[in-house]
Amino acid sequence: MGFLDLFNKWIVEHGSAVVQEKQIAFFRDQMAAADKKILILETENTGLVSENSDLKTTVNQLTKENEVLRQKIQEYENPHKTLLNGAK
Repeated sequence: MGFLDLFNKWIVEHGSAVVQEKQIAFFRDQMAAADKKILILETENTGLVSENSDLKTTVNQLTKENEVLRQKIQEYENPHKTLLNGAK
């Protein structure tokens, strides 16, 4: 038994046909609004997941570039340490 069936049963037990019809119409409107909101949020989520993936890729690339640059700095400093320290 689905949610709508339970809702209909409850209304039949607790209200008149006119009240039931109005409540079902209201419930359907609310469900349609919820479905639209869900679609909007799913679309937004898909975009954010994609953006997050792109940003993670960028961070990984920049981290690798940073490590390469750090190694180059160390390679440059090591043979020149005597010259750099002797210039003081």
